[in-house]
Amino acid sequence: MAGAEGVPLQPVAAADLADVLVAALERPGDRVPAVAGPTVETVGSLARTYRERRGLRRPILPVPVPGSTAAGFRAGHATRPDRAVGTITWAEWLAAASGDGDAGEDPPAAEALAPS
Repeated sequence: MAGAEGVPLQPVAAADLADVLVAALERPGDRVPAVAGPTVETVGSLARTYRERRGLRRPILPVPVPGSTAAGFRAGHATRPDRAVGTITWAEWLAAASGDGDAGEDPPAAEALAPS
């Protein structure tokens, strides 16, 4: 059973997603297209970047993820490099969340993402 560390994801910022949804609403009858953020990252790299940006020292523990759905995630089925419409990367969003930039949205509280 493999862990989530190497699972690829393609996070999209809420501000980028909102732009796509507004455009879809302006075209009645059209379907909302698949969308993805600008970069493919692994769960492990997202967690490490978050931990570093927040100045946390907690270890990142491996979490076993069983089943066929998890296998699909590990195979990259939650990514769409061909639909990379987002412009705000995970690192840029975290910089804004830390007060070092502007990603156009309010960040979640650290405790909501990594409770003590």
